[in-house]
Amino acid sequence: MNERELKKQLNDFQLNSRVVEMKQKELDKLLKSRNELISPQSSKFSLTPKSKGISDPTYINFLNIDANFDAMINKLKEEIKTLKLECKEVERAINELPSIYRMVIKSHYMDHKRWEIVATDFNYSDRQIFYIRKAAFETMLMLINNSLNAA
Repeated sequence: MNERELKKQLNDFQLNSRVVEMKQKELDKLLKSRNELISPQSSKFSLTPKSKGISDPTYINFLNIDANFDAMINKLKEEIKTLKLECKEVERAINELPSIYRMVIKSHYMDHKRWEIVATDFNYSDRQIFYIRKAAFETMLMLINNSLNAA
């Protein structure tokens, strides 16, 4: 990971958390729909062919729908897993920062304060706050890259 990617992940952190929630709700709806479709009470499709053999059009249609549901469910699960992993890595790196770095990064990227406001809040000059940001980024990149290399 480089500084540009880290900055993007920090900017997208809260958005990604919301996207995970939305995708999880979508996954839950898909699972519920799939379960309703294949439940014994469902009159739409049966798990067994009505005629001899598997050439029954209703049964073949069911197999196609079931495969589509599985593909969508697997895709959503993979997207959720990737987003959660990204959020977890950034959150872990932020939490391992020294306190001033952590507070400065959270003030700007999580609370969406402009750098000038962050500097005023912590009684630093604009130049000092950018030095702190740079040091925080270097520390976070080291932490993230070390954990990626260890995995």
